Amino acid sequence: MPANPLQIVFLLAAVCLSACVGRIWLVYPDPATLDAIGPLSANDLERWARMTLVFAFPLLFAGVGAYSCCILLRENLQRYWYGLAVAPAILGMAGGLFVPALIVLNGHPRSVLEKHGLNPFRGLRFPLRALLLNVGLGFQLAVLGLFLALLGGWLLRRGKVSLPVQFGPPALPVISEELNSTAFRQRIFAIYSLTLFGFGGGLISWPVFWILSCFFNHAPSGRLQYSFGSWLNAAQWSLYTLPLLLLALWTLGKNRRVRLLESARLPPAKIFGLALVLPIAVQWLPHVVAYGIDRAAWAHHWNATPEAPLPRLYLHIPAVGPHLILFAITAVVSEWCWRGCMQPQFIRTFGIFRGIFLLGILYGPVQGLLFPLVLGLVPAFFIHLTLQLIWGIVWSTIYGWLTLSARSVWPAAICAALGSMLTQASMTDVQEIIPRQFLRLAFLGCGSIVAFLLFRYLPLPAERIPAATRTAATSESAS
Repeated sequence: MPANPLQIVFLLAAVCLSACVGRIWLVYPDPATLDAIGPLSANDLERWARMTLVFAFPLLFAGVGAYSCCILLRENLQRYWYGLAVAPAILGMAGGLFVPALIVLNGHPRSVLEKHGLNPFRGLRFPLRALLLNVGLGFQLAVLGLFLALLGGWLLRRGKVSLPVQFGPPALPVISEELNSTAFRQRIFAIYSLTLFGFGGGLISWPVFWILSCFFNHAPSGRLQYSFGSWLNAAQWSLYTLPLLLLALWTLGKNRRVRLLESARLPPAKIFGLALVLPIAVQWLPHVVAYGIDRAAWAHHWNATPEAPLPRLYLHIPAVGPHLILFAITAVVSEWCWRGCMQPQFIRTFGIFRGIFLLGILYGPVQGLLFPLVLGLVPAFFIHLTLQLIWGIVWSTIYGWLTLSARSVWPAAICAALGSMLTQASMTDVQEIIPRQFLRLAFLGCGSIVAFLLFRYLPLPAERIPAATRTAATSESAS
């Protein structure tokens, strides 16, 4: 929490304005609109996306501008806040509503554009009530973000709060130019992770999407075309991770080669074996528990199932497709980014536990995991965000423990690669009878138990912690 609780208004405005991009209303009509106007063809949906996506960029600019005002020290912050956060948000929302309105107005045969053959919305017939129905999650987040931005501007004008956001004194004060440069690089990495990860990776994935579309559309095998979605998700996730890795390598500074070699040493056999066992245990434990519950329910006649549950439906090995190898390689590259490049810097700056915790906060939103829709409307977004943050902190703790115990990034990389393959295989398993939403939450619960057991009963040996890390931890406890 910030030192001044009112400063959280600015952070929430930045989160809402950056998260609304790409959600319903900004790209595709929501289900309520489609129910009112009927199904649209793929060409109509593409035209809708192309016209409305233009107005997503001002909202993204508003989110980035809000983050910059929260972090960077400027003079006359009120003017910067209105210019970088409030004005782009109003422009994006007005444009997003203006395009559907033009579609409705120019759908009439007597419209000016239709008479002169210049109607870019020809073929799109939206009734007027579609404007009222088309209020998806993206629109709701944009409205909430704009309201918070206006509230923040009022607080700045009344002098009740100031920027940038302060979180109290740092664990290690910046006393040299080298530390100041390191803190600047970490700040840039944090801003990219929280705000621009999807935008940067999406720009790179566009040409790959076009290439894969051409390849799979001309493929003679129907099965190959069916697997297009799996390969596309794997390729996009790889391209999303690439700029993040390059940015993490940039944060290492001049001693980049030495630090990478230190992270690449061979790990102890016990830690490496534990890295192989952990993802398998996390994946299989929910299935064993589900089978035990259904077996007990059948034995005690608690349900109407006449036959006993089949163990192979719960404990079988899911089909492992070749696209999962790409997910595994991406997970290895991602762990080199987080554990090989960023974790040592965060630990030197904030100490062991605080550094791993803060790194997990950045790690969670980047993963983009899909959790069950517990509540509707805007609260669902914050519940999903909270679950993503918990997921990132839990697995950052596990991977951080493996890296510090082995003084090598390889155990965390292997654990993440195996866990990524098993998770993706479970999510696409046609024989899986456990609901996907329950399975996601079960993985999160098992990971939380593993993280607690590791730090509670297997503390980090002193000789496994680098000298710089021990110094940071001592400074943290002293502060």
